[in-house]
Amino acid sequence: MHRLNRKIRVISWVTVMMFPALAWSQDPAEKGKEQPPAAQQGKEQMADPEGKFGYLLGWRMGGDLENFPVKLDAKALIQAIGDRIEGRPPKYDKAAMDQIRVEMMGALQKEKTGHMEAMGEKNRAAGLAFMTENAKKPGVVTTPSGLQYQVLKEGKGEKPKSTDQVKVNYVGTLLDGTEFDSSIKRGQPATFPLDKVIAGWTEGVQLMQPGAKYKFFVPPQLGYGKMGSGGVIGPETTLTFEVELLEVLPVKATP
Repeated sequence: MHRLNRKIRVISWVTVMMFPALAWSQDPAEKGKEQPPAAQQGKEQMADPEGKFGYLLGWRMGGDLENFPVKLDAKALIQAIGDRIEGRPPKYDKAAMDQIRVEMMGALQKEKTGHMEAMGEKNRAAGLAFMTENAKKPGVVTTPSGLQYQVLKEGKGEKPKSTDQVKVNYVGTLLDGTEFDSSIKRGQPATFPLDKVIAGWTEGVQLMQPGAKYKFFVPPQLGYGKMGSGGVIGPETTLTFEVELLEVLPVKATP
């Protein structure tokens, strides 16, 4: 019964993981790659169904590992899979495997940190050069914090406080013009407490009156800093926002 249950679990796993991918035309690993002639493919195929399906499974696994962040030793990988399937004891005990994993994760984290720091230095230098030149342009005002802004349209009424909620439309872009966020494209203005956003917004929107439209130039220390955000905004990135203040809303009472 134990062997039967194990076999059922294996078949279930293979069914869930593999059969949606059996339509070879949908295999991303195959797109754009030149295929061998049909006759050559036929000669290379295994004769038995188990061999064919084993190759198929290995090919799909290889596709998943193609862009793995660590260079893999294919022979060691195949040996480990064979040992596991055939019931042979592992080459390393659990403690050694845990240590291997910890060391590799540490190496990957170190590499990622170095990459982020190098990218941050590049972005910081580009942002500083931009802000230095931008400050010289007519109509651009630089505040003591380093925020820069330009009035595109004035508004009327009372300016919001940091404790207020505001309703705005906005478009956010990188220095190269890449648009990373837009309430206008979503077709829905954004509403948020002014003290729960990046420091550049908290400071800048308080300068505005309802109906006003400003352009903000936000240095990294007032934006997303060393970490960046969402994979699009890199570390130490200077950002620009066009913001229209639609309404200052009553502060919601805390339940």
